[in-house]
Amino acid sequence: MNIFIIVSTSPWGSTLGLTALRFAEQVVSGGDAVNGIFFHEDGVYHAQAGSTNEAGVADLTSAWHHLAVSQDFPLLVCQASARRRFPGDSQVLADLNGFSEAGLAQFLEHCAAADRVVKF
Repeated sequence: MNIFIIVSTSPWGSTLGLTALRFAEQVVSGGDAVNGIFFHEDGVYHAQAGSTNEAGVADLTSAWHHLAVSQDFPLLVCQASARRRFPGDSQVLADLNGFSEAGLAQFLEHCAAADRVVKF
């Protein structure tokens, strides 16, 4: 099974970011495939360096990157959400730590290629 995961919650606002990561890890350990992770709305903060490694908060940025590299799937950051949350800060968007910006077309391509779409 091919699964596309959407993360719309910030890494520190709730435990859903960590839950999404654990879900993705279980998908691949169970023999299924993740065809990509799409970070939307406040989920774009998962790509921001240094934003998820505060005391008591898991370093989700590194964990996402490690999982994606080891399983060869893309980490996609919603372009519109990122531009709204980081206005005028091109450095944040240029340095996405293994994450890449994606628009609606890429989002729809991944949704269409997936057997299941799961949103956190």
